Amino acid sequence: MISRRLLGELRKDWSEGINPSNDAVIANIDNVYLSLQNKTFQNEIEIYLINFTYNKTILLTLLFEELYPFRAPRVKINHTQNYLELLSTIPSEIVRQETGLNCLCCNSILCNWGPSLNISEIVKECKERLEMKFRQSNKKVAEICVIKKFGHYLPIAEFL
Repeated sequence: MISRRLLGELRKDWSEGINPSNDAVIANIDNVYLSLQNKTFQNEIEIYLINFTYNKTILLTLLFEELYPFRAPRVKINHTQNYLELLSTIPSEIVRQETGLNCLCCNSILCNWGPSLNISEIVKECKERLEMKFRQSNKKVAEICVIKKFGHYLPIAEFL
């Protein structure tokens, strides 16, 4: 069942392994297709998420269980960071300010998973949340630079 569902999702949203709406590319799409068709799928898809604003490329690894699509895949960022753990590192005041939510983890697509959701929606959420994390990091660096270089308040971080 997992193979048939994933093949359908990939054919629908990932033409030649590319999802232009999310600026994402699946690594080795031909091998993924073959393994799904031959039922030798290793339960892992690697997706490169390209962020043009911050000039970064992030590797998302989606780890599927046999119960997919009834259970959400686990998501790793750059092979090490658990996506849900990363969400908890974004300060709650920034989360409330940017999204109006109290907790990103509790409102994550992975925590509210259902069979109607798919890979593209996971990638879209990861893209949005990672951009929030990048903005937070840039603001923190700007605040430190202002204090060290100017010694007094300048509203640089507000423009980031």
